[in-house]
Amino acid sequence: MDETEVGKLKLGMPLILSIGAIDEEQFDAELEYIAPKGKEENGAIQFEIKADVKLKENSFIRAGYSANADIVLDRKDSVMVIPKALSNLRRKVIQPMWRLKRNPRYLKSVISKQDFQMVST
Repeated sequence: MDETEVGKLKLGMPLILSIGAIDEEQFDAELEYIAPKGKEENGAIQFEIKADVKLKENSFIRAGYSANADIVLDRKDSVMVIPKALSNLRRKVIQPMWRLKRNPRYLKSVISKQDFQMVST
């Protein structure tokens, strides 16, 4: 883990592991170790991390497999996702272009990703 990102980590955080030798399957894991001291690799300081993997039934992982981890920093359930074209972020309002005068919904928060936005009203 790069030094610029290791400060965001906390033990017990959920991870999603992708293992190179096992195609198209991901495993849930929990962060259990963050090295107290980094090591220089190719001009950058890297910190070793370890995770407790929750194996699926009939799964087998050999020692030494390479893996990539996606760290889950935040998760939202039951949110509304809308196309960006339907909102006016300056006014924090969802308002379809063809109904400019009918019942706009004001937003508490907006998270944009590509052509869609996750909103909380």
